[in-house]
Amino acid sequence: MSKKISLQIRLPKKIIEEIDKAIAKGFYSSRSDYIQEQVRKSILEKLEKEVKRKNK
Repeated sequence: MSKKISLQIRLPKKIIEEIDKAIAKGFYSSRSDYIQEQVRKSILEKLEKEVKRKNK
């Protein structure tokens, strides 16, 4: 696994509350896990769009 780097971010209270709800439902084990997954999804979506655009 690659080395992880710590990153401090600030988010609105409402977003943190939604993240905490997802954790409470058991979808994620921590805020960090939630944010990492969402960043991965965002990057993958961007890459898929780039590939589709290049294949047109």
